[in-house]
Amino acid sequence: MKANPLVSVIIPVYNGEKYLAHAIESVLSQSYQPIEIVVVDDGSEDRTAEIARSYSQAQYVFQANRGVAGARNSGVQAASGEWVTFLDHDDIMLPASLQGRMDYLSAHPEIQCLIAKHQSFLEPGVEIPFWITPEHLENPQFGFGYLIAKKTFLEEVGGFDPKYQTMENLDLFYRAKDMGYQIAKFPEVVVLRRVHTSNTSRDVMSFRTNLIKMTRASIMRQRESQDIR
Repeated sequence: MKANPLVSVIIPVYNGEKYLAHAIESVLSQSYQPIEIVVVDDGSEDRTAEIARSYSQAQYVFQANRGVAGARNSGVQAASGEWVTFLDHDDIMLPASLQGRMDYLSAHPEIQCLIAKHQSFLEPGVEIPFWITPEHLENPQFGFGYLIAKKTFLEEVGGFDPKYQTMENLDLFYRAKDMGYQIAKFPEVVVLRRVHTSNTSRDVMSFRTNLIKMTRASIMRQRESQDIR
């Protein structure tokens, strides 16, 4: 891997005026360079566009509302970087987040996709919601959404499936695994995940339903692959 390749940080956002500036500022504080920021506005109706456009360092992409998977795909398409990572508009990227991961990838050139840990924190004034356990607040967790990957990897795997409005990251990893890709784990916290009243994680039923669908689809792909052999 060449020294310091360009990393594209994609921020999908829908009606994110409350937190978007914090997310962008956290990317601008990265010790790693060079980076580009791609904000994908998924049809927001608040001040999201105004906030995103106030940052000359950020590329602003607007699309009619298609969901987070579609926004992620639009971001990948617009990205110029060899490597791509994602940041939810309500989360915060730690200052050494990119440097640590890129150092790891430089030392492991065989890896095309790397997941990492996040630390959840409660938005001030918000009670612990039913869908999150105290363990998630106390201990860092690995999350499929906190990935960094080669743009070519994301394209070869087929991007994010728009039919999944939740857990679209897990579906991508299932498909990558079924295609034989090796996905590594970076054992450090790279993102602070904000817990508030509007997280998509609150839709527990959708998570469970999609998990069943994704697991079944993965099993079918593995069976078809074995039949071909």
